[in-house]
Amino acid sequence: MARSVLGEPPKGSELGARFAALLGGQPFCEALIALGEAKSDDLLVEEGERQAVLRDPRIWKHPAQRIARHVVPQHLTEEFGEATAADILRHPDFVLGYAQRLQTLEYYRATAAQRAKEPRKGHELLVAALILAEFLNVQERAPDRSLNYCFRTTGRNLGRAGQPIGRSIIRRSVSRILLHIGRESERGQEMMTLSVFRLRETFRTGWETRLHEEGLVALIGRPAD
Repeated sequence: MARSVLGEPPKGSELGARFAALLGGQPFCEALIALGEAKSDDLLVEEGERQAVLRDPRIWKHPAQRIARHVVPQHLTEEFGEATAADILRHPDFVLGYAQRLQTLEYYRATAAQRAKEPRKGHELLVAALILAEFLNVQERAPDRSLNYCFRTTGRNLGRAGQPIGRSIIRRSVSRILLHIGRESERGQEMMTLSVFRLRETFRTGWETRLHEEGLVALIGRPAD
């Protein structure tokens, strides 16, 4: 049941509204990029791009600038060592050209099946991140209450009137994304934590009105009442 909520938030629920607000529920990476661009938050854009490359390793499908930022540095380090890579990275035009050549090379190296393989939509991670963000906000407001209270309150806050999302579903969702973050590199953990923090800020009480007042109407999937 937790998987069904992560794959498709309940219609009419607060979780569903937040999911739709992030540009109609795009994959987590694209939602982070959009939110970062709307808020002029370069770190959030960076994390969204990093997640996008992890989600779809077909580097020829991404803008060359993204590959130059997130793939070429590691590739250069593996090929030439850290010192030489650092010298090369000081020349952005060369790095961009290198990224474009690498994209072409990887395209021709790939099999037809690899070229055709589309990534999963990635909604589950976005929904789990929204649940974790609300759970942490609940904990912040009630620091002395039990975990079960916080799971139950999160489910009530994210459900619809009279139909909360089950406590066990919230608990499993929170555990799932925390495990996901724990498997990331140190830098990945830092960036994922930042992303969840930004979601916490974005979806505090009164978020629809606030986003409209801030002029971030592009993030709203439906007009405010």
